[in-house]
Amino acid sequence: MTDHIMPQMTGADLARAAKKLRPRLHVLVVSGYSDATGLAADLPRLEKPFRQAELASHLEAVMSPRSSATSVH
Repeated sequence: MTDHIMPQMTGADLARAAKKLRPRLHVLVVSGYSDATGLAADLPRLEKPFRQAELASHLEAVMSPRSSATSVH
């Protein structure tokens, strides 16, 4: 899980770099900006603010072995 807006690298950049090293890595990008640039549709995203139950639901969906990583938005 990573924030999207960070100095020097976006969360999407970090997620893509990490998945190159570990293709089976589960990733969830968190952003407070619905129009965040560089956040492609292939990355699951959770928008801030969120409740604990929403976070749990998104993490469960991302970690599910039968779920595709793109199904959580």
